Amino acid sequence: HIVDNLCCPICSGEMRDKSRTLNRKIGRSCARFLSCSSCGFVRMIPYDSTSLVDQPIDPEDDPASRLRHQRLHPARLRALMKYCPPTTHPRVLDYGCATGEFVSKLRAAGYQAIGVDRNTDSIERAQKRFGDHFKFADSAESIDEEFDIIVLDHVLEHIQEPKNFLLTLKDRLTKEGALSIGVPQETSSWNFLLAPPAWMRKIDNRIVGYVLSLVALLDINARLAHFTNEHVSNFSAKTIRVLADQTGFEVMWLDTFLSGSRGVVELCQRHPLVGLVKPLPDFLLSRLASITKRGYYIETLLKSVDPD
Repeated sequence: HIVDNLCCPICSGEMRDKSRTLNRKIGRSCARFLSCSSCGFVRMIPYDSTSLVDQPIDPEDDPASRLRHQRLHPARLRALMKYCPPTTHPRVLDYGCATGEFVSKLRAAGYQAIGVDRNTDSIERAQKRFGDHFKFADSAESIDEEFDIIVLDHVLEHIQEPKNFLLTLKDRLTKEGALSIGVPQETSSWNFLLAPPAWMRKIDNRIVGYVLSLVALLDINARLAHFTNEHVSNFSAKTIRVLADQTGFEVMWLDTFLSGSRGVVELCQRHPLVGLVKPLPDFLLSRLASITKRGYYIETLLKSVDPD
C-alpha cells in the first residue's frame, strides 16, 4: 500500500508499506518498513526504540565486528589508495570512528587521518590505543575543518535523513573531495532467500544447529536472528547510486561483500567442522556477491562533482 503524504527522503518517490512481508521473514514484529518504489530505499520505524542505546562496539571484544573489519577494511583502503592516494588527498576524517581501528590503518598508509565520534567511551579507548588523533563530535554541523576524504563506516544506516546528512558533510570536503561509505544491505532479498522458518530458528538442538550451519555456509540470512532496530535507513547498491546523484557525487567504486555476521561466527564456533569447509563457499559466494552487487555489505567511494 502507498503511504499517504510520505515521500522518499532520497528521491522523493512513493513509499509503500512492506511491514507485513519483512516482519514475517524476520520472524517477529519489530518495526514498520516503508520502501521507496523508485530507488529501493527502506525506512524502518522501530516499534520499540528503547534499545537505541549508543554503546561502543570494540572489535577486540566482538568477534563479528573483528571479522567484518578483516573483510572490509582492506578493500576500502585499496580503493582509497587507488582513487584518492595520500599524495593528492592527505587529510581524512573518519566520522563515527568508534574505537579507531580504521584511523590507525589510514595513518599507517600515509594519510593524515583523525577520527570523531559522539561516544566518549569510544574516543577514550581510541586515544589509549592509537594516540591523540581522536575527539568528540556530536553532529556533522560541529565539524569546523575541511577534509579531502570523509569516511562513514556503518554510520549512514543510523541517519534518518541521509540526503541532508551527506549535503552537510559535502560542505566539509575540499573541491575534489571524496566520501568513503560502508553500509549493510539488510533488506536485500538475498538475506531472506534461503531463510529457515522463524519457528526453526527458535529451536536450539543439534539437528537444527546443523541445518542453520548449512545456511551459514551460504551466508544467506545470517543476520535475521540478530536483526537490529537501530538501522533506520536501509540501502541497496541502486539506492547508493541515486543518493550520490542527488547529492552531487559520482560513484568511483562500489562493491558488495559477504556478511561475516555474528550468526555465522557463533554457528562456526558451535560446529567446528563447519569452519573447516566454509572457505570454499565463502570464496565462490564472495565472487557472486561482487558480480551481482547483492552481498550483505556495500562499500563505495564517491567523488564530489563540481556543479560548474
